[in-house]
Amino acid sequence: MSKVSTNCIYVKSDYRLIQIQLGSILYIESLKDYLKIYMEGESQPIVAHITMKAMEEMLPADLFMRVHRSFIVRKDKIKVVEHNRIVFDKTHIPISDSYKEIFQDFLDKQTLI
Repeated sequence: MSKVSTNCIYVKSDYRLIQIQLGSILYIESLKDYLKIYMEGESQPIVAHITMKAMEEMLPADLFMRVHRSFIVRKDKIKVVEHNRIVFDKTHIPISDSYKEIFQDFLDKQTLI
């Protein structure tokens, strides 16, 4: 799969292709060969038949970051980080040790102290 050059992607869900605006994605959670795509303003995620590796390769790295084996987050949607977790409302997304250094580098570039 190639990188996305537009502001949307199409994913296969329930025998349909669904267009998803990249700007509406909060985070993506892996479920083996399926993903749950959580979006702003939507109460239920879209369940898509695609692997995490394929999705990660397709998404633009300047907008999205993998923070755990099971999670990709949209960088500009991160509002709160506490105790090595990203907080989206009531959801806490862990930052695993293998991604901690990359995530910390991202934070250091964005933080004013």
